[in-house]
Amino acid sequence: WSGTVSYVYQAEGPTNGSRIQENRLYGQISYSHSKNRHQWKHRWRHDSRFFQDDFKHRIRYQLSYKYTWGNGHYLLFGQEFFGDLTAGAKRLYNENWANGGVGLKCGERQWLELGALYVTWHTGNGNWFHQFYFQPTWTYVIDFDEHRSK
Repeated sequence: WSGTVSYVYQAEGPTNGSRIQENRLYGQISYSHSKNRHQWKHRWRHDSRFFQDDFKHRIRYQLSYKYTWGNGHYLLFGQEFFGDLTAGAKRLYNENWANGGVGLKCGERQWLELGALYVTWHTGNGNWFHQFYFQPTWTYVIDFDEHRSK
């Protein structure tokens, strides 16, 4: 089990006149378990989102799966459900993110991933907006504690 608390400031469209500013606080709890080459991770998150003239609450649940084989290769799949807890919200379930891809661990602290992300959210009157993303990712983890302990 692990927990995280975070603050995010986001400016959408900062180079044009339609700049939208968001301040977001979130807290989350994560739990993962594995058996042989299979790993599952569960994450529960609560977001509080502050816009210029709006305030929203949402709850999120993410389930992800990772299957490893060979020398550092793995498959990834994930699903995240979003619920709107804002007073007066028209529906609880209003957004969904699904992803899948392949990865390669390139050492103790870095890996490469290549995959797809599908995002959909409710726009009202029974309509849903759909977006697809292609995501190549390189990650390198910097461990500051390693140098302190020497």
